[in-house]
Amino acid sequence: MKVNSRSPRWENKILIRIDNLIFHYLKNFIHKIYKIIFIYSSEKFPSGYLRNISNFLFQLFENIGVHFDIIVDYYIRLYDKLITEEIKMVNISPDDNILIIGCGAIPATAYLVGKKTNKKIVAIDHNREVIKKASRYINYHNLQNNILIEYGEGHQYNIKLFDKIFLVYGINNSEKILSNIFANGKKNIKLLCRLPAQKNKKNIFNKINSSFRYNIENIVSTHYLGPIDTYCLSKNNSNDNKF
Repeated sequence: MKVNSRSPRWENKILIRIDNLIFHYLKNFIHKIYKIIFIYSSEKFPSGYLRNISNFLFQLFENIGVHFDIIVDYYIRLYDKLITEEIKMVNISPDDNILIIGCGAIPATAYLVGKKTNKKIVAIDHNREVIKKASRYINYHNLQNNILIEYGEGHQYNIKLFDKIFLVYGINNSEKILSNIFANGKKNIKLLCRLPAQKNKKNIFNKINSSFRYNIENIVSTHYLGPIDTYCLSKNNSNDNKF
């Protein structure tokens, strides 16, 4: 009886150890992709080119990884801490309508924001195959009543009903999307925008600032998914930046 009672405890310890190792190596793998692209290669290629490479690699990773439950589970865990901090930063209220632009084949942001806030989420993507994969994941977890995955182009999508918008990393046409949000969004709209970490955070939106006026309300940084900064932006009636 003593052997049988101890066996589950040892098995659990082994399983926990394996779980932690897999999570550790997946985190390191993703972080190394960012280091190669944004640190080691930054002096050889223009930043836009590097970002295109990074976007391609992560889209490829999600499109392949979505077919393996173990990869999906660990991938979503990587986002957990970041999204917890983002939710606090943007201060989601009970009446807020939430939009996520760029749900991805593994809809980590939509899934975690929905689970953590218990609110209805709309997540869009411009790739119909990605939408099918993301919808299957949401349906598998019986979250289809709370999370709507649908086709949409961020720079054309009707965002007038939304109070908080998440613009995930790896979005194409980000300048047009930001212009659409700040031109047509609510007066008190808040936007969370993920970008590669930059030393000069104040001037990162100078190029886009010609299209709209904004405040940088706050910034959250993470290294779990590589060096990423999340900016909380709001509309502003002046050209000055509050950061």
